[in-house]
Amino acid sequence: METISTDVFSIMDVFSIMTVRTGVAQEAVKVEKMLAEASVFIEQNTRAVCPHCVSVCCINRHGRYEEDDLRYLHAAGLSPVPLDEGIGAEGGAAADAAPCMRLGREGCTLPRALRPFRCNWYFCTPLLEHMSGGPQRPYRRFMALFGGLVTLRGEMLDECRRIERVQDAPASE
Repeated sequence: METISTDVFSIMDVFSIMTVRTGVAQEAVKVEKMLAEASVFIEQNTRAVCPHCVSVCCINRHGRYEEDDLRYLHAAGLSPVPLDEGIGAEGGAAADAAPCMRLGREGCTLPRALRPFRCNWYFCTPLLEHMSGGPQRPYRRFMALFGGLVTLRGEMLDECRRIERVQDAPASE
């Protein structure tokens, strides 16, 4: 098997090459489509609950991408959206605890596919109660979709990590 030196390529270049050679890109696109489908149900509920909230859940600290978020985005051919200057590790605790800079009047300004995983899947108690207390057929459909999405994303990320391990292994002489 041909190896790629990470000295020559950045990790994201390596991901680009890996996704062409594997089914990771196809899985990432499936995840993206499932996110879009789940978004309809989530947004119906957040529109009913979030405008009345007295304690904003969406804060800057939660809006940062983790490594797995970046793996998914790059496998799907998407680009991460950078945080504004001054927000992040150097922004301090006050900036971290402030309402997320991506939070608009109608909710998050980022398309669901570009949001960090925790932004998509954190549901506060009032939102969970509203979702589970509504019509049961859409809720069950959403829960099944959610379970499938989490499983598929996990499989995709496992494959990304497996490829990384192979990539990081010393070349045999």
